Amino acid sequence: MINVTPKAIQKIREAFAKHGLEAGGLAEGATAERGLAERRLAEGGTAEHGIAAAGLAEGHTAAGAPAAAHTAEGGIAAAGLRLGVQGGGCSGLSYLFRIETKERPKDQIYEFEGVRIFIDPKSLLYLDGMTLDYRESLIHSGFVFDNPNAKKSCGCGTSFSA
Repeated sequence: MINVTPKAIQKIREAFAKHGLEAGGLAEGATAERGLAERRLAEGGTAEHGIAAAGLAEGHTAAGAPAAAHTAEGGIAAAGLRLGVQGGGCSGLSYLFRIETKERPKDQIYEFEGVRIFIDPKSLLYLDGMTLDYRESLIHSGFVFDNPNAKKSCGCGTSFSA
């Protein structure tokens, strides 16, 4: 189980809107592939570019429940935010944080106020119990992972060791 704070949900929705997506679906008249591709190309990036992560916010957490894998119409489920863990970073492991147009077959899917979160089984071992939050201050604003499985983390907040 993971948690996402209301402030983080709001910021995720804003990121989806920048990519031509709504939380859990497409913005009117947009296609997920077109919106994501245009955004990545405009930023000089590639298909693998995602959203940077760092920061922490005050607020309450909203418990997420596993979501259905398909829409009510029986089609493929909508876009979501991929959270994951990969090797690298200052402390050995780093967080993966990006928008994806669909879930993968073995993903655990959570839904928070219409925002879908995809986590692969290996990453869930490191992220179970984690809270995704958002903090704004005078010198820094962004997402942060409050992860009880992290034994230590680096100063930037985007890598850890378990």
